Amino acid sequence: MAKKIFISGAITGDPDHKKKFDEAEKHLQQQGYVVVNPAKLSEIMDPDAFSWEDYIRVTVVMLSACDSIYMLQGWRDSKGAREEELYAWVHNKEIIQQN
Repeated sequence: MAKKIFISGAITGDPDHKKKFDEAEKHLQQQGYVVVNPAKLSEIMDPDAFSWEDYIRVTVVMLSACDSIYMLQGWRDSKGAREEELYAWVHNKEIIQQN
């Protein structure tokens, strides 16, 4: 079974986040991963109807179903990515840093 990987990085305040997440998704798929891309959540969760806290609850559940987390460059500047990285660390997920 293919390994599942969750992409983590800054979304809030980064107008280029979708491009960065999509490029990472393609890169990881080429390596054989099944990719969970949380940047696509806004397609199904109206950002005007759901709070940041709602989003982080959903992303943590998504991450919990994965084997690994892929930390995009600059992730330390994101409160949500820091929470996701901590969750991954506590739950013994493989943590991969983008070069």
